[in-house]
Amino acid sequence: GPINIVKVLKVLSIVLAIILVSTIIALLPLASRFEDYFVNGIWYPDELKLFVGTTKKEAMQPVLEAYYGRMKKTTLSWKQSIQMLSEMFTNDKEYKDYSKPLADLHFYGNDGVCLFKYFVTQDDPQKAFVWAILIVNFVCFLFISFSYIVIGLISRSSSSSVAGALQNNRQLDQRNKRMNRRIAIIILTDFCCWVPFIVVCGLHFYKIFDATKWYSLFSMLILPINSVINPFLYDDLLTTLLSTLPRLYRLMFSPVMEATRRVWNMVKGYMLPSQQQSGELENVDNAETAL
Repeated sequence: GPINIVKVLKVLSIVLAIILVSTIIALLPLASRFEDYFVNGIWYPDELKLFVGTTKKEAMQPVLEAYYGRMKKTTLSWKQSIQMLSEMFTNDKEYKDYSKPLADLHFYGNDGVCLFKYFVTQDDPQKAFVWAILIVNFVCFLFISFSYIVIGLISRSSSSSVAGALQNNRQLDQRNKRMNRRIAIIILTDFCCWVPFIVVCGLHFYKIFDATKWYSLFSMLILPINSVINPFLYDDLLTTLLSTLPRLYRLMFSPVMEATRRVWNMVKGYMLPSQQQSGELENVDNAETAL
């Protein structure tokens, strides 16, 4: 039938809106205005000899209070803390200024994989943002699962109401079985990807165990595999491959198994006369011993 331009425009608008919102969410942690909610720490040059390693805001507070005295604000922003620390040192241009931070430990820079920091603890400033993203992912998983189940039920109900010959009914049953199998696999892959991931994030958040070493595993294998496998699930290619695996196994390994069986029979054929001969010799020895 003719293409409905209105429906196409609606779908494109929804897709563009989703892309726009996703881009804004991804760029939000990079905005300097919200650095207090996403920066874990900063690095100063070793020549400063004031901090060791990554400097957190909590470590800078006692130093600033010792220099400036008691402060009304108990929590300073990163911008205020860096400026106040810089003013503690001379601004003589003949000397190199080591009071400027070299880099910051940002939301996307906590690991070499450069994904967002999803393994957070109760001390991390980005914990609210991370858990909001994880909760949205879990809600999306529930919504997708519910939608697929509803689609399967509606399709099954509509197919059962279709009248036709016995052959047509059999074809409809086979089609429904394939679709239900595909829906089950899609829901299962989504579950295996996101639910264990969210559970591990929760266990790490409450410090039940340290999941930091699993960051690369989840980033490079667990999370991408769901998107990689989806094209195969929505197409009949995966079903075709799985159905051909037994035949492929027989085709590849049947000659090997047959050759192995023949070799074993030959070995047994050579070993059997030797065993019979040794048995006869043993009987003779027993007879001589008895005499």
